[in-house]
Amino acid sequence: MAVFDLPRSGRPPILTTEEALHLAELLQTEPRQLKQVYTQLTLETVNKFSLKCLKDALKKLNFAYQRCRRSLKEKRDKAKFLQAKGQLTQLQAVERQG
Repeated sequence: MAVFDLPRSGRPPILTTEEALHLAELLQTEPRQLKQVYTQLTLETVNKFSLKCLKDALKKLNFAYQRCRRSLKEKRDKAKFLQAKGQLTQLQAVERQG
């Protein structure tokens, strides 16, 4: 005799509900370090899963994953920036005139 599962639709989730809740706790401590949370969770769990699976689990937990963009505003040379901005405004004015 074999043990039969109850009928269900689709594939069962890779991360269990306990693992998903643990994932949410880990993200509260390190919200911007998704890859560190991924490596820590893979070391703690038996299941192997991908980073995309982790992002899908976050989406089901109503988290929004966005890549952090770093601004280079502080590193730019202000004099060169203002000069280039002036040149752009002059070129835009010439373009509007035809």
